[in-house]
Amino acid sequence: MSATRKELLAGGALLLATSAAPLLLAAPPAAADGNPNLSILEDGVKLKQIIALAYTTLAGARRRERKLRDLLALFAAHERAHAAALLKQAEYLGGPPPPAPTREGLAKVFPNLAELRSARSVLGFVTTIERGELQAFYAAQQRLDEPRLLQLMASVMCSDAQHLALAREAAGENPIPSAFETGQTR
Repeated sequence: MSATRKELLAGGALLLATSAAPLLLAAPPAAADGNPNLSILEDGVKLKQIIALAYTTLAGARRRERKLRDLLALFAAHERAHAAALLKQAEYLGGPPPPAPTREGLAKVFPNLAELRSARSVLGFVTTIERGELQAFYAAQQRLDEPRLLQLMASVMCSDAQHLALAREAAGENPIPSAFETGQTR
């Protein structure tokens, strides 16, 4: 197992949250059952699941304004749907379903999640996460070799770009600063 894959599995989403590096397969992983597509899908499922749990946790804070809670709940639902679609393809390729993320695992990946109290800090977190997801999936899709998986990855990336635009808009920023979104900061 490569170091990058280990980072993802052990909490590499923290790297995503800090924009230190795209984490979803920044380097080719050891192929699951000899199929690199399966590795990409499995890592994507795990990433989407932990982010869905983070958004659900943030949405559950009653001290947040209703509009922000609703936005977080919507994003969490989308992340779960992405995870389910990726998982379906991974299972088709013979991959086992990963264990569901736990609150303890969430605390390891995002140790400062509870400290996000203001709308501004929450939206900053969401913007960073969505930008990081775009970077990660952009890098990963370049190594897929099956058209249906490329189509799925492109659909996921479009949704993540919409999340990013909505988070920017909610933060009072330009929601669409460029014609093409790859998650890179400008």
